[in-house]
Amino acid sequence: LRYAPGAEIPAPEHTGFEHIIVLSGSQRDDRGAYGAGSCLIHADGTQHRVSSPDGCVVLALWYSPVAFR
Repeated sequence: LRYAPGAEIPAPEHTGFEHIIVLSGSQRDDRGAYGAGSCLIHADGTQHRVSSPDGCVVLALWYSPVAFR
């Protein structure tokens, strides 16, 4: 996924594990900021709001679809 500078998405609910690898730039969520090389793992049933003030490129692996409620 490529986030433009200032991008923000609402908090989806994960219906399976999500793995995120930040390839360039930085991404923020409710727990902090993550630069290039960071690996994030979110479990089934979790939610987190994502933003990228400066823009970023991430590799996102979803084991099942996310639900926006």
